[in-house]
Amino acid sequence: MPDGMWPIFVILVFLFFAGLALILLVWPSLFLRRIRNPLLPDTPWNRVQTRGIGLILCLFVLLVLSGGAPGSELHEGFHRNILVALWVSVFTVPILLCILWQFSVRSFVRRGHVTGTSEDPAWERRMTLVFCSALVSVIVLALLAANGHHP
Repeated sequence: MPDGMWPIFVILVFLFFAGLALILLVWPSLFLRRIRNPLLPDTPWNRVQTRGIGLILCLFVLLVLSGGAPGSELHEGFHRNILVALWVSVFTVPILLCILWQFSVRSFVRRGHVTGTSEDPAWERRMTLVFCSALVSVIVLALLAANGHHP
């Protein structure tokens, strides 16, 4: 591969991962329908788990993006805080999924067995809002901590 193609290849791979992370976070049903897997059908529980993977991937993409930023103290602090958030999210996302299963997904699945539906647009929006809010709160906390404001 010529040297001039290397940066283009890296940017395309980064954009692929960023797009995949956003699709997994916001539209997991699109991912589950496009990539058929008999072990991972398009069910509410699998859509919630896919959102958790999307949240971790978004943090990873943000970590890579913040690592290439100019070397100021704010950028370096933000990069370190996102790295910590990525490590913590590996343990906290399963806890969030367990809480969501207890309070939201299980009742939706139970109601779906009675009515025969496995999709509810309002429920999907709530789950998207929960995971996007978690991502935004991590980003805001990382920025505040990088500025020296520790919660």
